Amino acid sequence: MDIRDTDRLTTLQRSWDALGAIDPMWAILSDPAKLGRGWDETEFFATGVDEISHLIARLKHYGMTVTGERALDFGCGVGRLTQALAAYFASVTGVDIAPSMIARARELNKLGARCNFVVNDRSTLQIFPDAHFNLVYSAIVLQHLDSELGKKYIAEFIRVVAPGGSIVFQLTEPAPHKLLPRLVHFFIPLLLRIVPMPILRAYRKAKYRTAPADMVNALPRFIMEMHGTRRADICALVRAAGATVVAVEENKRAGEAFKSWQYYLRV
Repeated sequence: MDIRDTDRLTTLQRSWDALGAIDPMWAILSDPAKLGRGWDETEFFATGVDEISHLIARLKHYGMTVTGERALDFGCGVGRLTQALAAYFASVTGVDIAPSMIARARELNKLGARCNFVVNDRSTLQIFPDAHFNLVYSAIVLQHLDSELGKKYIAEFIRVVAPGGSIVFQLTEPAPHKLLPRLVHFFIPLLLRIVPMPILRAYRKAKYRTAPADMVNALPRFIMEMHGTRRADICALVRAAGATVVAVEENKRAGEAFKSWQYYLRV
């Protein structure tokens, strides 16, 4: 593995493992008012059922694979979507970079061996053989990865899906489409590297004012950095890897500042 990938993945794992230990449900669906274990477990997992129900409807709309033996939930967190996918697939594997997320996913798993959770801290999915899954799904995950890492994983999605299978993932454009958010997006990572932690914690205490102070203080320096790749570059990558872009839909998964796309691929 490229040493740059190792460094990037180590930083990424450290941040998400910390978030998984502090408040994993908030880290996945990060409503500022819910930091402090504000998510009700039933409500949280119900959002996964709703999301996968919508996904299946869209796959049917495009005439794509909606059931099968195996599905992969990439960036599974605590299994919000993994368990929901098990209503349509015999076996679902959730993979995540954070050991704390995987440990919690196993604790919350209500479906036994039908859901399997795996830590993967590499820039590949070599833990899985070629043509292994009927569906790969990933949402609000690739947008937090460096663009080069994201493209490597997309190529891996294509490798691990069986012929006729489906891949669906969400990813943003590289930067916000309006000037002011674009400037903020550029400068915030720079500021995070130089702002003293006491100042950063004071800002976060104001932002997350309903959360316990010790939880806010435990947040890592880098939280959920936003990245992306141009739509045209993703489509070119997919074609070069031998898959077909069936559709690309715009959505609001990254908020109002970023253009966010949901890609539907057939292998």
